[in-house]
Amino acid sequence: MTEFDEDDVFLVDEDEAGEIVHWQRPEVRLSPVQATGATLGAFGLGMLVAVGVLALLGRIRH
Repeated sequence: MTEFDEDDVFLVDEDEAGEIVHWQRPEVRLSPVQATGATLGAFGLGMLVAVGVLALLGRIRH
């Protein structure tokens, strides 16, 4: 008996009872410089959003 993974996809064709297709996700590889840039960019964007929300709520005093 075969066990099915949650990633299994069933394709039902009129001629066939069913076929299991395993999809491969491509690997994502980043250099250390790219990973550092992405991390710092996400952190900077989060800081800008936080400051913008606080400014809109009137929590920042000049």
